[in-house]
Amino acid sequence: MTPIPNTLIMPYFIAQLGILLLLLCACQTHQTAETTAEITEVMKTLPKKWEQLKRNEQQDFVRIESFEKPSARLELAYSTYQNAWLLRFYLPEGKSLWRILQIQQSKNQYEFYLEQEDSDKRAQIKCTQYTENESIFVWSGSLDFFKSETRYFTAYENLQRFEPIYDSKQIAKPNTERHGEWLFLEGQIGDETRKTAAYICIKDRENVPQFLKGVYFYEKFWRDLYLEYKPQNLSDTSTAWEIYEYPAIQSERLSGVFRGYIDESYRFAGKWVSTAKKQELAFYFEEKNTWNYEVQDFLSRYESGDGSAICIYYPQLIDLQSEEPHFNQEIIRRQVEAWKKEFFAVEDAKPKFQNCDIEINYHLLRADRQYISLIFYIKQQNKKLDILSMNYDLKVDSLITLSDIFQTESPHFQKRLQNLINKQIQIETEKQNRNQILYDKAAALRNVNFLPQNLRLMLYDTDKRSFFPIYIAYKDLEDFRKPNFILLK
Repeated sequence: MTPIPNTLIMPYFIAQLGILLLLLCACQTHQTAETTAEITEVMKTLPKKWEQLKRNEQQDFVRIESFEKPSARLELAYSTYQNAWLLRFYLPEGKSLWRILQIQQSKNQYEFYLEQEDSDKRAQIKCTQYTENESIFVWSGSLDFFKSETRYFTAYENLQRFEPIYDSKQIAKPNTERHGEWLFLEGQIGDETRKTAAYICIKDRENVPQFLKGVYFYEKFWRDLYLEYKPQNLSDTSTAWEIYEYPAIQSERLSGVFRGYIDESYRFAGKWVSTAKKQELAFYFEEKNTWNYEVQDFLSRYESGDGSAICIYYPQLIDLQSEEPHFNQEIIRRQVEAWKKEFFAVEDAKPKFQNCDIEINYHLLRADRQYISLIFYIKQQNKKLDILSMNYDLKVDSLITLSDIFQTESPHFQKRLQNLINKQIQIETEKQNRNQILYDKAAALRNVNFLPQNLRLMLYDTDKRSFFPIYIAYKDLEDFRKPNFILLK
């Protein structure tokens, strides 16, 4: 090996030191976070909620204001149950939830290594700050949504900085607001023999989930219990929830209370207390991604001919991948127009959503990849005046009725169903310690909901002048089911 001349030794070592310093600098500007604690530190530098931006014809960034078809959204949330950070996508292909395994951070760039919940699928997503505007980030990666074109996002709190553009087909009216979003949860109360499922409607208030309404079922029986939340004040933004349950069959009777905390991944856990037996059990509910669409809750306010304030709540399906569903325009909004005519209602340009003389609201009783089942109720002074059940088949894109599923024209079916109704009435009569529950037989089949394991018939108690449900198992009517319909979960 040829020795280095003395005159070149110092420049040589200076050059080698320079290379070493460059390598050290490169290492220092590239950080890897793998543990939950390390990822939490990185998250302190990032917004938690992101909304997509678009470029207009002048190449300026604008926000999308669409009444029915919102832009893509991303959410970063910590799950206390999993002790992990999650990334929730609301993209054209539907909602998806991913666990963050690792983040590699360098100057103005974050690279996420993800694993999809309930599967082994993995993905890499990059979030890079846009050089011309520090409030804009470019998201790219291995998911199909990011491959097709450059995607620009901004933090939710920065959204108002950008000029709005409106969907030419749907522009939000001043009397209407997007009120909340429905989630499907699964969990249990006590041990595994008491598995539960729930549909709850929430809205984010100051980045904290706020409970609006909901129902839950014990999966063994699929009989619904209504859930209500009574905050101490309208500005309540606590993650501590106290939810009251009322069995649908005796909706005036408080049967239990859920006390617990909701985290950013929508896991609700704590203690459930039975009001009758004073029994206390641990419970939890956690979100399950079983839909390929969103169900959002809308509220429109109108004024009737006599000046009464009318509030109409209604669902809309948000499918970012396709055009507006037939369900929204032809089924739901047509029904809203029918109620407007019934009450001689006109739009109120200055809505006061806290003050409703007449309220039309609803519960979501079922939502999966094929069926949606709803029950609407009209209330005045907290008294239910009327109800309307609605069942929708997403695959055939149409409402479905009892006669679509069962051979209702058969005298044998009619006799079997009537016997089953009488049996359930007798059971409830004994439970409530009454002489006999009298109900409007002519309207017995007017309001039917198709739950995963049974029919839910809403009957009218002529003595109490109130509605109550009974439940008929599908297996008891299997001999009369038409072959094209499978309603079981």
